Amino acid sequence: MSCFQSAVVALRTVYPKAVVWSEENLVAVACGAAVIILNPHTPKVRGVITVPSSKRFPTGKIDVDGGGADLLNGCLLLYHLSRETRPCVRLISWSPVGLAKDAGLYQDKILQIRVVSEDHENLGEKNNWQIVSSSFYEGDPLEEVTEDCLPLISAQQYASRNEMLMSLIIAWSPILETSGNDVAFPSSSSNCCSILTVGGKCGKISLWRVRAPECYSTDNAGHASEVRLVGLEKAHDSWITAISWVRYESNDSKTQFALATGSSDGSVKIWLVNGEKLLKASEVINDSLSLLREVATVDSSMISVLSLTVPARSPTKLFLAIGKSSGSFELCTLDTSTGKFDNIGCYNAHDSTVSGLAWAFDGRCLYSYSQNNSLKSWIFVGDSLSEVPLPRSSPGLKSSTEFAHALDSCFGLSVSPGNLAVAVVRRYDSDLLDPMYEGRSHKSAVEFLWVGGQQLDPSVITSSEIAKETFPGFPEKELTWWEMNILGRLNKCENPNRLLNIFDIVAALRAFKQSAPKYVEHILLKWLASCLGSKCEISRKLLSEAPKLLTMHSSRQLHLINIISREVVLKEFMTENVSGKEHLLEGLSGDKKEEINLWMDLLLSCEKELLLRLVSISISSEEFSGVGGDGLPQMKQWLLQNVKDEYIFLAAEIREVKKRKLEETSEHEVHERCHFCTGIVPFESTEYATCSGSIDKNGVNRTHKLQRCAVTLQVLPTKPSWYCMCCHRRASKMAPTILFAMPRFFLSSNCNALLIEVVQVMEETVEYIMYSMLTLMIS
Repeated sequence: MSCFQSAVVALRTVYPKAVVWSEENLVAVACGAAVIILNPHTPKVRGVITVPSSKRFPTGKIDVDGGGADLLNGCLLLYHLSRETRPCVRLISWSPVGLAKDAGLYQDKILQIRVVSEDHENLGEKNNWQIVSSSFYEGDPLEEVTEDCLPLISAQQYASRNEMLMSLIIAWSPILETSGNDVAFPSSSSNCCSILTVGGKCGKISLWRVRAPECYSTDNAGHASEVRLVGLEKAHDSWITAISWVRYESNDSKTQFALATGSSDGSVKIWLVNGEKLLKASEVINDSLSLLREVATVDSSMISVLSLTVPARSPTKLFLAIGKSSGSFELCTLDTSTGKFDNIGCYNAHDSTVSGLAWAFDGRCLYSYSQNNSLKSWIFVGDSLSEVPLPRSSPGLKSSTEFAHALDSCFGLSVSPGNLAVAVVRRYDSDLLDPMYEGRSHKSAVEFLWVGGQQLDPSVITSSEIAKETFPGFPEKELTWWEMNILGRLNKCENPNRLLNIFDIVAALRAFKQSAPKYVEHILLKWLASCLGSKCEISRKLLSEAPKLLTMHSSRQLHLINIISREVVLKEFMTENVSGKEHLLEGLSGDKKEEINLWMDLLLSCEKELLLRLVSISISSEEFSGVGGDGLPQMKQWLLQNVKDEYIFLAAEIREVKKRKLEETSEHEVHERCHFCTGIVPFESTEYATCSGSIDKNGVNRTHKLQRCAVTLQVLPTKPSWYCMCCHRRASKMAPTILFAMPRFFLSSNCNALLIEVVQVMEETVEYIMYSMLTLMIS
């Protein structure tokens, strides 16, 4: 298997399941008392979260009168043997996108993260820090409890209370919403939340509701999310060691949530979660979980990991993979529509503890990893799993991990959001490294491995002439599966209910482009034809026809075209946001110039179409509600300057009205003031503006170049703003949600007669004319 990126970590991993890949493309790695945040695009560390030590939590005092016989009780053996006083991160879990007050900022903001630590001497820190961050607590500080005030308790009570406080596993639920809709991003704090599930040594599950913030802001100040304990359930008789969530559709098309839990005694249970009750709860409830099925496992080996998914081919079925400390894993299915349960089988896959199980490609593939560095892939052949070879080749240049011979064990596996890559954490054997040099700095390594060429169906005939012609020497079967998997992931991303994160797709296409540009062009043209529903042949002729078809397609599809254009095709030519293409074509000639010219035309057409939709939404909202929004004068100014014949069939009449009413528009309705000199800022471009300036003491007129907000078209304020990593634009506020969900935006020639009547009767109000045109565009 090929490693395309690796990062050496100077801290040692201790527990399995030590790596997790977030929906916003950040990788977190648990290393001792710290969590390392990495960006898979580069091996650099983005941040470090350290778990501080604190004073011991006062659970009680054991009566030592009468010789202290209770201190010799067997239940206290664990605490007698404990000598480690430092906290240690046991497991990590990213929250869904949208729970942090600054979440949703594409891919450069870190979400809230929850950490479970194990610290036998500092139980107070563990109970408070892991579940509710101190930023959420706004009450008076707790009074310090002295030893004299502690109640006398028995050894059994002491052990029981400590087990209650010792958390072993955590997991975030998908976003819960009162409407029951399938959403990838919270719409408001009143009806959206996520449930943080915490399992401990006492066998109980605690459910913590974390609401989305009321509004998103780039400002550090502001209110934190509301956190409340809403559920407590006795799930198992022993330690809870694994938890997995999933969202699925019931027979009545209502969104349901299922939770799987595993224990150290080998028991596994599947629960139905009452999301509506948890969302509305004002106090702790004990009936939020109802048992769907208790799974009878083959043996009583400890459950090390669970992975629950809903396959795309069977949306009413739950697939549960159960990893064990014995090295085997089991697979079972539950049909939620009929209640039928099937135990598919037990697979003796590994010789050591299964430390990672991850579904990929919509439940068609399962990856398993064990602590002895054994990584395997499994696909369905009929109704059972069958092991298939891992992809051995990868796009672009391969990256070798430093001192790979010294890596001796694996501590986790996580799949990228696009399923084309996996991340694994491995630990170095210090005996195989120089103790004076690498032994000090090389404790663990994170490897990113390509799996986009994964075979998913052995019955599919993989033969591609384009693959042979464009990339000789690359395995034809893997190259064909790369094409199928990339196209499949891009088609999935067209769903506006899915989070738009295509990092691994972009990275793979860039890597392929270095060695096989024709292969990449073939994939992109094939996807573009499918995306736009064009019947043109797969050739560059499609690029010249595409701008004419944009109005008939969804905003999500246009966003995808923008990202692919900027990040794959034009990346090497566009280092910053540009509104023109002249300088991009300098130095190019022939075939390459034609390709770049066509893609640039498509990009500019997409961006103009999206801006037209944004402006129409803003102006229409003003007319319906009677409340003006930010940037309306600038939007109307842009609209009057850019509406052309392809959008309006009454070009002559409308142009005359625009000309007359634009002259009548007062200066203060359109022009803004410079933040630095208070000079007038005329509207000339959607990207930048230049103020009229002011005269300094030397009699020189000083002007300022200002950047405009991509959403409101106003001059950006001096406070922090949102930044797009793709188009390099900034925004002072987030775009309305409806923009991203628009299925289309087109005009019909049937509105011709009605527009004539509107122009003749209502000429006196240019806003009314624009409103009429825009409502006709949307209808």
